[in-house]
Amino acid sequence: MDSPLRIIGFYWTLPVPWRGFTRLPGGIDEAAAASRSIRYQRERVWRWAKDEGGQVVAEEAFLETRADRGTSAILPEVERLLAKAEAMGATLAVVNFAESFHWRPHASLWGRLQAAPRVMALDPVPVLIDGQIFDPVTHFRAWGEMAAAHTALKPKAKAEMAARIRRMKDTGASYAEIAKALNAEGVTTPGGKPWRADNLRKLLAAL
Repeated sequence: MDSPLRIIGFYWTLPVPWRGFTRLPGGIDEAAAASRSIRYQRERVWRWAKDEGGQVVAEEAFLETRADRGTSAILPEVERLLAKAEAMGATLAVVNFAESFHWRPHASLWGRLQAAPRVMALDPVPVLIDGQIFDPVTHFRAWGEMAAAHTALKPKAKAEMAARIRRMKDTGASYAEIAKALNAEGVTTPGGKPWRADNLRKLLAAL
């Protein structure tokens, strides 16, 4: 009897700094809980593995370095997983969003995988997650619209934040004290980062 197909699942996503999503937890379960995109890709790979009578033997998740595109930063991880697949006699399974929907193209990733053996590119078809159909096209389109709305609001948000900082300065608070107060409230910079004295100064100087 032939051994079952051995599968390594590889899932990636983009950071969303304006929502404070700038890192993935270390464990794959935690990464899938933190990112719907990672959760979707994981479900897609596991369902394909089940259909093929295969076994998922390893999984890795990767968070890109840019919020707006895939980069070559992913390549060291890809090379490591390709070597692992070769050593284990496994297939590296990756969802190719751009192939079917021209969404989230990743030239660095697929430029490398297209020339590699032991790779399965999966179409991003909708799957059932927690009793509901998850359609990646609808999901990413909604995120794109929210990102566009956030970008449009940035000048207004910066002006409002600058006005608040100036009011706090007028009470005698230092930049360090203002940064500490804003961070304690969970208020981030327009780019989703913690406040520091230097970026407070830069915000005021830019307006």
